[in-house]
Amino acid sequence: MNKRVVTFLSLFSLVMVLSIYYVMLPSGVTSPGEGSSPVTNVITNADDPYIEGIILERKASLQEELDVQLDIMASSEYSATEKALAAERIEYIENILNVEEDMRTSVKERGFISAFVEIKDRSIDVLALSETKSKAEALTIMECIDSFFIDGAFRQVYVHFR
Repeated sequence: MNKRVVTFLSLFSLVMVLSIYYVMLPSGVTSPGEGSSPVTNVITNADDPYIEGIILERKASLQEELDVQLDIMASSEYSATEKALAAERIEYIENILNVEEDMRTSVKERGFISAFVEIKDRSIDVLALSETKSKAEALTIMECIDSFFIDGAFRQVYVHFR
């Protein structure tokens, strides 16, 4: 084929593809240079990366334990008693995940930017982000956490600030 014909077809196909692309763009989309102003927003309500990291670690460890219990439930190698215990453990882990999430949300609603909550056997650890780290803030968090347990069971709440 002639070299000019190949060049013409190449350029023609490129123009055709670009024209179809620009026709398919939604209306009202402007390019970045048109009427844009420099970004001057400062993020003030971002979660603390350290606290978010330990939240993810906690969720991952509980999820691993949940997966082990689900494997026991799915396997035919375990007895009915072991499967019943696994089912109870699954329910307990799912409850822990939900309650910890609700507690974190509740602590954040009280004015703390970020919070980590870990429920243990007879205690609850709370790590919150605070600039003042006052006793009044610790008491606020303790009251917030205590409101989740109306069964009267004793649970020690430990509050730490970052």
